[in-house]
Amino acid sequence: MKINHILLLIICGITLISCDADKTSGVKTAGPKTWDVKLKVSGPANNPVMKVINPGMSACRNASPGCMRFHQETGEVTFNLDKHPRNYRVVEFKICMGSTPPSPPDADCKLPAANAMDFYVEGSSGGLHVPNTLDGKITWAYNSDIKSFVLYNRNIEVQDYYYMVRACPGAGDCAVTDPILENKGMY
Repeated sequence: MKINHILLLIICGITLISCDADKTSGVKTAGPKTWDVKLKVSGPANNPVMKVINPGMSACRNASPGCMRFHQETGEVTFNLDKHPRNYRVVEFKICMGSTPPSPPDADCKLPAANAMDFYVEGSSGGLHVPNTLDGKITWAYNSDIKSFVLYNRNIEVQDYYYMVRACPGAGDCAVTDPILENKGMY
């Protein structure tokens, strides 16, 4: 828990320094872009499927549902999991460099520290989390009952990312979705 607080302080310090630098350099940057991603689980219990049920941002090169594009702006993206009779809960968020999933899709995604620090997540039960640089993951215990979370995108590094959300109704039978995120940088 202490490491999360230290990382949050570093993120806040960098953000304050960069905001101050923008004022003196005359470079204009936009405010945060907010976006809601609605997730829905369907299909049989032994083969569930999770899909993003709202369209991607119109500026995305990839027109798939859930695609997000940020250019000269930070982002606040709220992920909301629809109600389901089997009580699915979000247990994992993973982010990988590149616009295609790793092979196999459940493989770890190493993130350089600068890329990992571009993102942090706030869960509905509180607490801030930064992706692990060894596997690109942020995880929650099933009993944390996460139905929604907010992804903060600082958009410092220019990079396309693949992201994955995993939701489970308990042990096994998890559902996964994997849209694309295009970070075009602040400048």
